[in-house]
Amino acid sequence: GVQYGQLMGLLSIISGIVLILSGAVISVRFLQKKQKNILIVDGNSDFMDVIAGMLKVGGYTSRIATTGKECFEKLDAALPDLILLDIGMEPENGWETLQQIKKNPATRDIPVIMLTAQKITPGDVKDYGVCIEDYVEKPVSLKDLNSAIAHVFERRQSIKEKIAIAKGAGVDRDELCECARLTR
Repeated sequence: GVQYGQLMGLLSIISGIVLILSGAVISVRFLQKKQKNILIVDGNSDFMDVIAGMLKVGGYTSRIATTGKECFEKLDAALPDLILLDIGMEPENGWETLQQIKKNPATRDIPVIMLTAQKITPGDVKDYGVCIEDYVEKPVSLKDLNSAIAHVFERRQSIKEKIAIAKGAGVDRDELCECARLTR
């Protein structure tokens, strides 16, 4: 197999190629951003209204759910491009809801950003770090929210582009998966 250093070298080469294409990609990303739909899951309806307004200003559309159960109903109706998930919901908290999202093959690949008024602990990172893309602390600013969301979409797009280039170069599937995991 290929060693870690070789994987990172391959990733660097692929990154260089992707940079050449970045001008066109940035334009495409800007246009795609307008079409992204985000599911907001939070028990506080006033907060969700504020977040929905922030998302609208950022060029996103949104739907809302106030509980984990309602989240799954919304997911059954239509899959979003991203989920903003509050940790402190009841009766099931955000971590429990996250586990169910990631167990379902239909929803496991949807990126999740956790919203929290609490600090994320090292235990949370150990238990759930591989399941989330990012987290945003409440109270959240428009800039921080849109920055976190844009970063998630940009990183995912970058990983897809690098994988496509590596596939074209004949890189082994297992090595591609490992590169994607390390990049994320």
